Amino acid sequence: MRFRDFIEIAIASFLHELENLLRRRTELILIPIVSMTIAMVITPVGLTAYGGSIDLHRVVIPSFIMLSVISGSVASAAYFVVELSLESIDRLLQVPWPRTLLFCLKAISASIAGVIAATAILLISTFYIGISTAVVASTVTSAFIASLGVIGATLTISYPVKNIQRLSLAVSLASSVLTYLSPLYYPLDVLPLILRTLIMFNPPTLAIELLREAVLKAKIDIEVLTLLILINVAWLSTGIMLFISKISKR
Repeated sequence: MRFRDFIEIAIASFLHELENLLRRRTELILIPIVSMTIAMVITPVGLTAYGGSIDLHRVVIPSFIMLSVISGSVASAAYFVVELSLESIDRLLQVPWPRTLLFCLKAISASIAGVIAATAILLISTFYIGISTAVVASTVTSAFIASLGVIGATLTISYPVKNIQRLSLAVSLASSVLTYLSPLYYPLDVLPLILRTLIMFNPPTLAIELLREAVLKAKIDIEVLTLLILINVAWLSTGIMLFISKISKR
């Protein structure tokens, strides 16, 4: 197969996955969008009525954007798992491509769900705060990269699970665990070094830090972005390799 033919097939495969996501699995995108929208409507009203002592611009609304990155990344992992559970693995493996590449393309396609969810919440937040170019860029970037990492982490943690359908339990658990491990309401550098280092390996952690820098300083922290890419690509690579190993032993 020529390189040009390979690229054309890869693009066609990606577009097919994207169409499938938008036409058949829209609920996975709508659930985080609707839940976060309701929260963004009710919470600021309640806080303002309570006294308005909390800065909506610097704390509350940015935290909703950060939460949308987490919920969007979990939605991406859910889509990835649902598609694997519904699609025949044997038929999928008949595609004459390297398995690593095949599942990487599916993960990239699934990550679009996270990007759409986070971008939608970002657009809604413009009714409350001004949005800089840095915030837009960091939201899209962090949502995409964190989604890849969450997919990889889900596959890694669920490696002992033999039944692919039961991976959905891992996704449900990830939704809670990722939220509580992420530094939503405080900067990462306030934690002790050991704890900070451990939490950095949580896929959305550095995505949250990247967004925080963009909101507070209107700039993208290249160092944080680099670490974000490295950690989440490592999660994705590990997860896919373990998953391929698992299906090869069937």
